[in-house]
Parts: sequence; C-alpha cells; structure tokens
Amino acid sequence: MDRKFDRKFKREVLELYVKYDEQVEKKAAVFISMGKLRTEMRRQQVLEIFASELVKQCNIIIQKLKTALMAYPYIREKLVQNVLVNGESIIQPLLTENLSGIYALLYQEYNKITLGAFGVTT
Repeated sequence: MDRKFDRKFKREVLELYVKYDEQVEKKAAVFISMGKLRTEMRRQQVLEIFASELVKQCNIIIQKLKTALMAYPYIREKLVQNVLVNGESIIQPLLTENLSGIYALLYQEYNKITLGAFGVTT
C-alpha cells in the first residue's frame, strides 16, 4: 500500500514540476513580449512628439504666410481658388490653412518666369 501511495505521490509531484516548467516558459515568453511592446510604445511616443512638433511648425509657417500674403489682394484672390494636389482636391487652401495647397497654388502661378511676373513695362 505504501508503494502505491509513494508512486502516486511521485507522479503528482512530477506533474506539478512539468506544469511549473511550462509556466516558467510562458512567463519568460510574456516578459520578452512585454519588452518588445514597451520598446514599440516608446518608439510611438517619440514619433508622436515629432509629428506634433511638425504640425506646430507647419501652423507657424501658415500663419506667417497668411500674414505676408493677405497684404496683396491679387495673390489673396489666387489663394482662395481650388487646387488639385496629388489627386486630392483642396478647397481654398489659404482659408483652410492647407500648406500643401498654398504651396501648389503659389508654384502654379509664380514658378513660371515671365516679364509679366516682374512687372516690367516698356
């Protein structure tokens, strides 16, 4: 009878050790996964800080452009037109403060070098 209990006890202890080893392996895998996720989270935070700073700087550029360009009625009229940028229609880029739209309109209107652009009269 003692041998039977002894074998049963050893079997149960062995099963518990196997379960313990499995749980240790799972714990190690979870810690590795947590480390990767923590690194990714830090990376995302850095990207978020960079993107928000970029947006802030773009807004400063737009405000400076608006201040400078609103003094010229002819240019102001040009910048309230609609423009197509990368297949996307941008409506009134100066009023909607869309930097790529403002740039596209200025580029369309003033990139060509003509005597009319310099206001030369003969």
